[in-house]
Amino acid sequence: MAIRVGIAGPSGSGKSHLASALRRALPGSILLAADDYYFDLAHLPMEERERTDFDHPDAIDHALLARHLTELGAGRAVDAPVYDFSTHTRSGTRRVEAGDPVLVEGLFLMCWPDVVAQLDLTVYVDAPVETCLARRMERDVAQRGRTEEFVRSQWEQTVLPSRTRHIEPGRANADLVVDGTAPVGQAVDAVRSRL
Repeated sequence: MAIRVGIAGPSGSGKSHLASALRRALPGSILLAADDYYFDLAHLPMEERERTDFDHPDAIDHALLARHLTELGAGRAVDAPVYDFSTHTRSGTRRVEAGDPVLVEGLFLMCWPDVVAQLDLTVYVDAPVETCLARRMERDVAQRGRTEEFVRSQWEQTVLPSRTRHIEPGRANADLVVDGTAPVGQAVDAVRSRL
């Protein structure tokens, strides 16, 4: 069975950065992003899609993610969804072959008992609110075509409340807490030592 490592933490904390660094440092590893498991909203008009609270655990198909973690843990490939953030739809699937370890990163990993049950090691990436907002601003404007005004409004209305309500409580249950502002190599070493 493959070892499954969950990397959780607030938006902008450095989860994706750590996951990518681990992917490079651990030969044979594979990486899933929980963001790809957002529900497909193609059936809704665009205005309604844009009103969806994407900063709530219910926006993501965690049951499918848990099934995929089960399959990958057993050494079987899966067809993971590919999510298009500009249209809030799934644009297809990508074949993910089995590997070891299986790395999965996402905001809400520690919120879902069915996902947590599939994880052998849980890592929480922590960072100050100001750092997280600056990183989110940079990413959403550059990669997702959003305006600074939109990002700031979304941050205040849904991202920050979600951090407090859904994400931060998971920190207490993590197997390992790492500093998302420290050099990523330190976090990679800490995770590798736990594996």
